[in-house]
Amino acid sequence: MMTVFISPKKIAIIAAVLCSNINLADAKADAGVNAATFHALCSALQLGDGQITVQPPIVAKPKPPTEIYTLNMTLADESWQKTLYKAGKDSKPPTAAEQPANLNGDWKEKWSTWTTAAIATNTKGEADKIKKEHGLDTTAASQIREISVEISQIADASFDVYSAAANSEETKSDEDIIKELRDALTGDGKTGSEPVDSTKAFTTTGQNYAQACETGTTTAAKTALGALFCLCVVPNSQSNKPCIAEYTHPTWNVAGEPNSGTYTSLRKMCQQRHANTISAHKVTAAVEAIENKLTGASSTAMLGEGAATCDGSDTGACIKYQNAATSAVVNFEKILWLKKMKTVAQWLQQREQRNTANKLATEELERLKRLVSKIATHATRRPKTPQAHVPPSTTNTANSKPKQETDCPTITNPQDCKPAIGCIYNTTTNKCEKDPKSAVVQANQATGGSSPASGCARHGADKAKCENDKKCKLEGKMQGFWFLYIRNWLGWLFLL
Repeated sequence: MMTVFISPKKIAIIAAVLCSNINLADAKADAGVNAATFHALCSALQLGDGQITVQPPIVAKPKPPTEIYTLNMTLADESWQKTLYKAGKDSKPPTAAEQPANLNGDWKEKWSTWTTAAIATNTKGEADKIKKEHGLDTTAASQIREISVEISQIADASFDVYSAAANSEETKSDEDIIKELRDALTGDGKTGSEPVDSTKAFTTTGQNYAQACETGTTTAAKTALGALFCLCVVPNSQSNKPCIAEYTHPTWNVAGEPNSGTYTSLRKMCQQRHANTISAHKVTAAVEAIENKLTGASSTAMLGEGAATCDGSDTGACIKYQNAATSAVVNFEKILWLKKMKTVAQWLQQREQRNTANKLATEELERLKRLVSKIATHATRRPKTPQAHVPPSTTNTANSKPKQETDCPTITNPQDCKPAIGCIYNTTTNKCEKDPKSAVVQANQATGGSSPASGCARHGADKAKCENDKKCKLEGKMQGFWFLYIRNWLGWLFLL
């Protein structure tokens, strides 16, 4: 077997070549080291580009259910209405009554609403107009009383629904949201589509790399754009490509950054959008993507390539946030521009929730309006409450007992001797006597002091009159039967 001999000189040459290849591999590995963090920061930065549309648009709060309030007041008891307004003088419109000092909580909340409704209702001609609008101008009083109870309950429910929505916290406007977002991303809080003032990316201008990225406090690189400068803009002495391995990176201006020319070069790596739509989901996703790239070292939070020193070198393209961590655990709230982005996400989430609540409140008030309309429309179909029968006279009838005649001479007090009880006081004899003009006395004289005869007894021996009396009773019973039958039948007909 032949042994191959390799001289020591050749071994040394081979070793040198291998070491050179290893070093080249290490150098190339540094290229693109911040690619993942770059894409997270770029995606966030693009949220503030161009003309921003905020989603969802604001859903307006419901309008007050004034129609329900005024109808309720129109049908309410007049004595209650008068506690809420003062009549105007000289044909002037009514005004609100003074609010009592001892009102309970519920009444205090409703006082302004009810007084406004009372004024509207009691302005000349308005009550009749409101009734006519709801088809109640010819409705019977008993039917009005019946539906007023139901409508008053609906008015209370409407007040609760409307008040809950009307008194809720206002959502932030589009301008507020855009300003806060851009302030976090670039430091330029303009709300239009004009170009970004990139010089606000840091707390001050003219900073070298170490001042901005290594030794600065948590507010030094106060924006997402500032972080992007530190990760992707390299010092003049370096030629590394930490963010995109295939792209020549802009270099840190010798006069300091941020600089508008450097910003323009940087945005060629992170393309600028002409228009953009933001939502709670998008902003939340951007925040979480950045938080996932943050690491902690002792009391410092860091974005970018992990290194002891952020100097922009092959092993130090990063940004440090001093005092933003405790025992290497990052406190995201200490990174203020990231906190502002979270605030924007919360505002958008609150808008979504408030939109849902406003929509539900509006739909419920519309439902209650339709219910009131149905009740008013069908008011005339309700059975009318029969009026109590008032006898045409106070004289005894066949079915009533005679009024008891008072024993007048036994009354000694002149004030108790009154015609109402069939007595009169004689001022000559100073005695109480029977009043001959009294209805009680006259009735008892006509019947001998007892109940008048009824039935055939009234006619004595006259059989013809007795038979006629029986016939009248039978006809009366039949008339009563048919009256009840027809009334009940008509009642059921109107209810159909």
